[in-house]
Amino acid sequence: MAIVPLASTVTAAQQVARFWFADGAANLKNATPYAVRTAVSGERLSTDIVPDGPPISIVPLDRLYRLDGPVPAASAIGAGAVSGSGGNRF
Repeated sequence: MAIVPLASTVTAAQQVARFWFADGAANLKNATPYAVRTAVSGERLSTDIVPDGPPISIVPLDRLYRLDGPVPAASAIGAGAVSGSGGNRF
């Protein structure tokens, strides 16, 4: 387990301590508690999810544009498969 310092220098740690303990620790007493949420809640639907259109396939962007060829025309992007230089299809 690695040890991670809460402040990078002694001076920074002293400034943080002064802030929290100033005026009889008023900032510390009035601070909002942090509660860690350890459970995830949700609900199950009693009905099936109905899509609003037909299933489609989206081409990943990293495969859509290649550095070794021209940028495809906007009309070709929606066509599903785009041919690049050298007959490469992506």
